[in-house]
Amino acid sequence: AAACFCLFLCDGTEATAAMASGSFNGGCSLFAQISGDSSRLKIWDVTSSSSLQEYSPTGDLAAELTCLSWSSPSTSATPAKSPKKQAKSASLVALGTSQGHVILWD
Repeated sequence: AAACFCLFLCDGTEATAAMASGSFNGGCSLFAQISGDSSRLKIWDVTSSSSLQEYSPTGDLAAELTCLSWSSPSTSATPAKSPKKQAKSASLVALGTSQGHVILWD
């Protein structure tokens, strides 16, 4: 089994380093990070060290992002899906906001 962990990340591009929250997915192949200013989520490919996607809550959901967690949907609790659909919804990221909302993003 692969082992991965992350305590914190520092964004050295700011005048004062800002702490950022982060978490690996279950297979340790992707890393989700809340930016140092807590305004956006970035998904990184661990193998290539490249940024894959970004998400910034807007409108009614616009708020400081405070925490995140990866979730892999349980196959036993959901009806059978086609392999293509299963691959697309392989994992979700749950984001907590300073307003008490939870945003699910896939």
